[in-house]
Amino acid sequence: MSKAWRTSLKIIGALLVLGTLAAFMWCSSYSPYQYGNYIPANLEDAHAWLQKHLPAEELQRIRNMESEGEMNIYHFGLGMGMRNEWALWAGSRLSRYFNELGIHHPDDMSGIILTTFWRRLHNQPLRLDEQVAYYKAYWERVTVPDNLRTPSGATIEFDQSYGRGTEANPRTIHVGKSADGSVWVYEHGKGLQPMSAEIQKIVDEKP
Repeated sequence: MSKAWRTSLKIIGALLVLGTLAAFMWCSSYSPYQYGNYIPANLEDAHAWLQKHLPAEELQRIRNMESEGEMNIYHFGLGMGMRNEWALWAGSRLSRYFNELGIHHPDDMSGIILTTFWRRLHNQPLRLDEQVAYYKAYWERVTVPDNLRTPSGATIEFDQSYGRGTEANPRTIHVGKSADGSVWVYEHGKGLQPMSAEIQKIVDEKP
C-alpha cells in the first residue's frame, strides 16, 4: 500500500472518529451538550448556569421577590426553556440526576430548580429533600394503581378525581364505577372502598 493510501486511510479514520464523537455530543442523553445545548449535571450546576446567563435585571427582579411562590411566573417562560433546552423530556443527564432523587416529571424538575434558585439568591436553605418529598407525595396521591378490582373481581374505571383536605394535609379522592354498576372510591393510604354517604358528602363539598 502506498504512502498516499495510508495517509488517506488515516484521514478517513480520523474523520470517522470525529463524526462519531460529534454525533454523541449532539444526540446522546449522556452528553453534556445534548442537541447543541449545555446540560447542567445537577442542581448546583443549573443554578450556576442561571446566575451566569440570566440578565442582571432579571436576577435583581428575583432578589426583589418577597416569596418563592412568585417564581411561578417563570413556569411557561424560563421554566419551559429549561425543560426543552436542557432536554428534561428526553432523558438528559440533568433529568437522570432528578430521577435518582425520585423526581420524574419535567415540570417538577423545573419547579425545583426555580424554587431553590430563589432560595439561593435570598440566602435561604435550599431544603431540596423537602421539595422531593412534596412531589413524591403528590404523585402517590393523584395516581390510581392499575387493575384495581372489586372484591368480586369486577374491573373499575376511575374517571373522576376530587382534591380535598387542607394545604397542610391534602387529599385526592378518586371515584369510579365498576363493571357491575357499583361506585367505588380509591384514596392513597386508605385503599379501595365502596362509596359511602360520608365520602359522598366530602366529594360534594366545594374545595
